[in-house]
Parts: sequence; structure tokens; C-alpha cells
Amino acid sequence: ADPPSMVRCELLNAEGVDATNVIFNTTIPVTPTLFLEMRGTDAEQLRRDFDMVVDIGAAHGCDRGHVQFASDGAQLDAVWEARRGCNFAARRYRKMPGGDRIFSTDVCVPLRYLADCVSGAEGFCRDLGLKCVICAHIADGNFHCLIPHQADDIPIVKQFEVKIIEQALASEGTVSGEHGIGVGKIGHSCREHGPVHVAVQQA
Repeated sequence: ADPPSMVRCELLNAEGVDATNVIFNTTIPVTPTLFLEMRGTDAEQLRRDFDMVVDIGAAHGCDRGHVQFASDGAQLDAVWEARRGCNFAARRYRKMPGGDRIFSTDVCVPLRYLADCVSGAEGFCRDLGLKCVICAHIADGNFHCLIPHQADDIPIVKQFEVKIIEQALASEGTVSGEHGIGVGKIGHSCREHGPVHVAVQQA
């Protein structure tokens, strides 16, 4: 079970870490990285909770050698600045003059499918020749792919969107984890919920 002190559990993929290192001058190892925040009044208990999560990660192949524990506010702010700035970092990642546009996805899948879906999204991007900065609210299965692109890349970006949504639906997930449906996802949402459900909502 999650320790009660853990209030945030987020992920940057390797490209996300690379992008934020470049923009924010951080030195996080370029590997998929979890960002955890523990909150409470007992420092020793917080450290025990953190170590428990590290043990769980190590049991599943995570590298203990890259673990960092931010013990004060300044260290914590520095670490979270990289996570909060992933959208800005993605815009500058390819070093295009004037920066890139960002296409952001918002699928959410059950946790048992999350690792495969994140890996699948990265594979789709590689196959299509796209960069893929992933930032994720990993504890609830919601992840965002931030795809830097220019106007002439939009047809390829749309191919990626279809692939990642199809993957989410095949994994018992949803087309939108938190950012709403909007015009662009109406068709996908209808596929997710089916014509009967949509007709009931329209009635």
C-alpha cells in the first residue's frame, strides 16, 4: 500500500529528463525518473516512508544508485521545478528557432497497464520520427505525451494521437484523464462510451 505521507508521485521519461536538464541546468540522470513528495510532521517517519517506496522500486528493477532525497525546501523546489517545467522544456527541446508547438495527450489507463502504455507511446514516437517528452501523474495512471512539432508535422502528430488513444482504449483506459474532451476528442469519446451511452446523454 502507498504510505499515507506520499502526496505526489510523478514520472518523467528519459527524454523528459533530458529536456529539463538542458533548460533548467539540472543534472538528473537521463533515465525514466519518479518524483515523490512526502508530507508530514515527523521527519524520521517521512524518511522511512520514502525508503519503503525505494525498496519497492528496487524490487522491480529500479536503480538505487540514482535515488536522491531532498531533505529541505530549497532542494525540493529545485527538483520539482524540473517536473513543473516539462512543457516549457519540451518547447525548447529540439532547439528550433522560436521554439516548437506542443501537442499534449491526456490518456489514462489502469495501473496494471501503465508501464506497457508508456513504453508503447515512446515506441509510436520513435516509429513516426517524433520526440516524446512524457510527464505523468503516475499514481493514477494519467500520463501526458508532450510532442514538439512544427506546422508541417501535424499529420504525423495526428497519427500518433490515434495510436495512443487506440492503445488506451484497448487497455481499458479513457481518452481523457483530466483535461476534458474538447472538439478533437469527440469521435474518440464516442468510441469509448458507445452509441447507447452517448444517446442516453443526448436524450
